Amino acid sequence: MYSSNRPPNDKGKNKAVSDTHRAALLRDAAKRRIGQLLCAAGRISQKELDQALAIQKKRGGEVIDVLFSMGCIQPIELLDFLLTLPGLGAADFSHLDLSHELIGLISAETARNYQIIPIDHYGHTVVLGCVSLPDAQEREELEKLLDAHVQLLRCTPDDVETAINRYYPEEPPSAGEDEAAPLRTLQGLEAPIRLSRVARLVRRLTSLPALPETLNQVRAAIESPESSVRSVADIIALDPPIAAKILSVANSALYGFTQPIHDLVHAISLMGLRETYGIVLSTTVIDLMSKWKNLEYRTFWLESMCCAAAARIVAKASGQRGLPGIFAAGLLHDLGRAALLETVPEACAKLDSGLTGRALLDAEERLIGLSHTEAGYELARQWGLPPEIAAPIRFHHEPMRATEAKEHVAIISLADAMVTALTDNYTENLHVFDEHQQTLAFLGIDPEVTEAMLAEYLAKRQAAFEENNEEI
Repeated sequence: MYSSNRPPNDKGKNKAVSDTHRAALLRDAAKRRIGQLLCAAGRISQKELDQALAIQKKRGGEVIDVLFSMGCIQPIELLDFLLTLPGLGAADFSHLDLSHELIGLISAETARNYQIIPIDHYGHTVVLGCVSLPDAQEREELEKLLDAHVQLLRCTPDDVETAINRYYPEEPPSAGEDEAAPLRTLQGLEAPIRLSRVARLVRRLTSLPALPETLNQVRAAIESPESSVRSVADIIALDPPIAAKILSVANSALYGFTQPIHDLVHAISLMGLRETYGIVLSTTVIDLMSKWKNLEYRTFWLESMCCAAAARIVAKASGQRGLPGIFAAGLLHDLGRAALLETVPEACAKLDSGLTGRALLDAEERLIGLSHTEAGYELARQWGLPPEIAAPIRFHHEPMRATEAKEHVAIISLADAMVTALTDNYTENLHVFDEHQQTLAFLGIDPEVTEAMLAEYLAKRQAAFEENNEEI
């Protein structure tokens, strides 16, 4: 989904700034902004600066944050540049630091015990970057300590550890170190800059549109003891795009019904009310995403349907054929990739489209500041998606780290791996499970069943391609 096109590296970002040029930059530093300084030094192009200023005018914020989000420059490159400019003190880059008020929200003992760092605070909520997610008891303890609602984001361990050491040192610096304070402050600033970017990105995610009211009406009807297939169908029929999507799913080769279905009541009666709600939920989300200008919608929809179909096959192979919400979880597992494309398209365009799994998450954290799994989970949390959908979104690349809906996560993880198969011959694609042996064991799927479920998926996918006359 991400583009692998990279602009030519001809901007001379690593070119040393001459003494004369540096002196001129310093004389002008009081009047010129950091973007102009970077441009004058050859670290970014004038085109990039103009684009960043245009985005800044539309979205607000600091131009350096826009340049970060565009992937034009990384925090370490900015700090390297600042180090080439003598005479700068801590005050010249203090705005890049986490604020004293933010750091003061937790004690050094709490930061070190829980391996957390506060990165944002709004209303009654404190956003904490963490290495690993605390369990329910630890989360409750944190909320009591902070007297606030806690929002937890998994960040890179190095960034969290560096920030903890920076803001909550075990020993204060000695008097002899004072002369090196500006340099020390600069060298330790990369992690806080990245963590601040994460907080700002999450705020942008929360500004995406809310889900339509149709979804709440369908949920209320399904939960009502007086609900019926007909009453649910009547509500869905009031939203023609969603009604059309339900019939599209029911008639897809990837879903698996053998006979054509033309009536909404018939489709719902075959699917069941709970399954219908999951599909209404996921198709409502995807219909909303179809309006996002940076998403290749048809490709995303087909990839999502393939994963959902694979999830049903894995669920059957593991003896959990009727597991509720598994098809919907497959449809929405890559919600975060679409969300990042909508919020930071320029940075996404610089990601290598061939990356998968942990390598992809590492690249996203390095370039964007937040992985697509965390971005998707934050959007799922904002939209109130149930755990059987939200947990696979967050953990489908790391299934053994899930703390809830573990079967859903494991199934979607295997389904996501199956979608990467390149040919229709299952024996040529068994390697997709090489890194998933623990997950297969968790679900009780032996090698013979593994081969059978992959062969079944590839046959369904081929039928879907013929049906749609296109390929992923």
